[in-house]
Amino acid sequence: MRFVTDDGEFGFIVTPLGGRHMFRFQVVIEGVVLGDAEPAILGSAMHQFSNLKQVDDPRLSPTEMEPSDILSTLLTDEELYDRALLSSAESLDRWAVRGYRNSGNAVLLAQQYRDGELAGRIYSAVLQEHQYQRLIDMARHYWITVNDEI
Repeated sequence: MRFVTDDGEFGFIVTPLGGRHMFRFQVVIEGVVLGDAEPAILGSAMHQFSNLKQVDDPRLSPTEMEPSDILSTLLTDEELYDRALLSSAESLDRWAVRGYRNSGNAVLLAQQYRDGELAGRIYSAVLQEHQYQRLIDMARHYWITVNDEI
């Protein structure tokens, strides 16, 4: 099931995979589906994506800074790195995914790992918190409902 913004630029894809707790979990950023088709147990991923940390550091302002500068700051500042790390979905293992809340926005950044190193394009999404929360609530509700039916 897809839970995306009206323009299809950001969202979540949650697909049951024939067993209690087993789902495919993918994130859509800039209209691109990130993640693989591997099954994941979604409890911790849903918790992390539902509870993005508030980070008011001006170096992470999505309206003032470029995604590459933000990601560079997140990768070099240990405290910020830990606060923004989203690492719980097995299907996102080949992606460095970071998320946080800043100035009324939910901010997500992702870059793919290639041969153990971050490489390629940095995908970014900035949504008003209420838009983000609506999508995560729908995905989370769907996940819980399907899990209860299995």
